[in-house]
Amino acid sequence: MELVNYTPWPHLLFERGDAEDRRYDVLVMQGAFRFREGQLEPLDEQPSVAAVDTYLGDPRTTGLERAGAVATRRPRSDVSVLAFARSPERRARWRVRLQVGRLSHELEVRGMHAWERDGDTWNLSEPEPCVEVPIGYERAFGGRHKVDDQWRVEPRNPIGTGFIPKGLDDVDLVYAPQIVAVDEPDHEPGKRYEPKGWAPIPGHFAPRSEHVGTIDEAWKKEQWPKPPKDFSDAFYQSAHPDLIYPGYLVGGEAIRVDGVTWDERPVQAKLPGFFVFVLLRLVNGQMVARPTMLDSLHLDLRDPDSDKHRAFLTWRLVLPKTDVIRRLEGRMVPLSQLQRAKGTPQSHPTPSA
Repeated sequence: MELVNYTPWPHLLFERGDAEDRRYDVLVMQGAFRFREGQLEPLDEQPSVAAVDTYLGDPRTTGLERAGAVATRRPRSDVSVLAFARSPERRARWRVRLQVGRLSHELEVRGMHAWERDGDTWNLSEPEPCVEVPIGYERAFGGRHKVDDQWRVEPRNPIGTGFIPKGLDDVDLVYAPQIVAVDEPDHEPGKRYEPKGWAPIPGHFAPRSEHVGTIDEAWKKEQWPKPPKDFSDAFYQSAHPDLIYPGYLVGGEAIRVDGVTWDERPVQAKLPGFFVFVLLRLVNGQMVARPTMLDSLHLDLRDPDSDKHRAFLTWRLVLPKTDVIRRLEGRMVPLSQLQRAKGTPQSHPTPSA
C-alpha cells in the first residue's frame, strides 16, 4: 500500500492489533505551531512525529514531557499543557485557568509548605509566598513511602507529594501539594485526594493503568502477545481525566490559558481552521474519503518568552488492514469550505472524494 502525504504535517504509518488479533493500519499526522497574534502559525520546519513517550527526567521520579503518538485509537481528544504558574508579585496562592473550546479547567497553586510531625501529630505550615510553581504532578498530591518494609503508593500519582500513609513513623517532614483543585478541602494526614495537573499522565499511573486489562498467567499462556481481552482503548487517553475533551476537537476552537505569564496576559489562540482527511484509492478504482480524528492537543508554555510557546496537534486515522486499498493520500481543506457545502460541522464531516 502506497502512502502520499499532501499535507505539510509529518506522518507515521504503523500496524497494530487488538485482543481478537484483528489488524489495523494506523496513520498519524502531527503538526507543530507557534502562537502569533491570536492564531496558531505552523512552524517553518516541522519536527518529526513524536512517536514514544518522553519524560522530564528519570521516569521513576518525574512526569511525562509529552505522550507518544503510537496508540491505536483515543476515544476522545486529549488536552495537555506544560506550564509554570507565574505571578508578577510574590503570592502564597493564586489561580490558573485553561479554556479549550467547551473544556474549562481551573487550579489553585500554592507556595511551598509542608507537614511536620510532632510525636503522633502532623502539623501543616502556611504556604510561603513565591512567584513561580511548575504545574506538574511532582507538585500535586501523591507519593510513595515505605512502611513496615512495604511500599504504600498513591497509584494515581506515585511521583507526587503530600501522601502520608498510616504508620509512617520514620519521616518527620512531607511537603504538601502545591497544585490543588480550587475547591480543595483542607487535607488531613492519612487521607487521599485526587491529584491535579495539566501535564500528560504516564501509562503506569491510574486511571490509565486500570485500562490495561487482566495481566495474569492465563493471559501469558493463552493471549500473549495480544492485549488482554478486557483491554480498553481508554488506556491511550494520556490527558488528566479533567482534560479529556467531551468528544473530538474539530478545529477553530478557542484556546486561552491564564496565570502562566509574568505580565499576566493570557495565552490565546484558535485551533487551525482546516480539516485533515485521507483519500483511499482502492484497487478497483474507487475513491473513498475518510476523516481523521484530531485526538490530541499538547501545549508547551514553559518558556518565559512567548515566542517560544508551542502547540502540537495530532490527527489519527485507524483502518482495518485490507488488501483492497492501493493508496492512501493525506489531504486537508479549509473548514470554511466544508461549512459552505454542508453547514457548520458538529464532529467530523466527510469531504467528497
